[in-house]
Amino acid sequence: MKSETRQRSVEARKEILARVGAANQKRTNAKAVESGNDTLPAAVQTHLKSRPSHTLPSWPVMGDDTERLIDQMERVQITVTRVQTQREVAQVVDEYRREHGINGPVIVSPALQNTGSDNDIDWPDATEFGAARDVLPATQNSDNSEITSVTPCLCAVAETGSIVTASDEAHPSTLNFLPDNHMLVLHENQIVRHVDDVWKEIRAKSAALTDTTTDVPRAVNFITGPSRTADIEQTLELGAHGPRRMHVILVAADRQPESQ
Repeated sequence: MKSETRQRSVEARKEILARVGAANQKRTNAKAVESGNDTLPAAVQTHLKSRPSHTLPSWPVMGDDTERLIDQMERVQITVTRVQTQREVAQVVDEYRREHGINGPVIVSPALQNTGSDNDIDWPDATEFGAARDVLPATQNSDNSEITSVTPCLCAVAETGSIVTASDEAHPSTLNFLPDNHMLVLHENQIVRHVDDVWKEIRAKSAALTDTTTDVPRAVNFITGPSRTADIEQTLELGAHGPRRMHVILVAADRQPESQ
């Protein structure tokens, strides 16, 4: 081997080993922070503990996040009714069903059951609470089989118009996908600007959203409009694999902690 080639080989080897060493040092530093080693400078510890921030999409001056969200939801066939307090939800549900001629049962997420607070929803006595599977068998042979579900949500994304739901015992995922009509209760303080912001919300609220020891709920769903398909002759059909109507009840009052 010529001396020049040998020299390049030695330099390349040194460069590779230097990269490996640097990577190992980063892991060592990270473990030191996790184990409570306070020998590192405070700025270094803060940097190692922080999660990376990705470049976020930009658009012209956004203005009000709420108005941006409504505009994006309407683009994907999500209709919206704005109310001042959560107590008005039952009335909106009733008016929406009458407007669309929906006569089937209403099933509500257990998370929206009354708790004796001033923010309770005045549900009719016949309201069912539970998962969609609890009422589906009883409606299969009925003329009034069009089910309406009413659920809370984790948040909504102004960037895309998406509704985000997280599952647990009080928030059954079947209510998001099996009924013909899906109505959601969204409070204005649940609106986030970007998709990336959703994961911050999940990390902050994971203890209240799941009964497991993991950092996230068992299932997190981003729902951007009613179920749809254009597989047949490129004709848009709603309700292909899930709800064919989606309606958001947007509450001006902040969501209360006890309803998480």
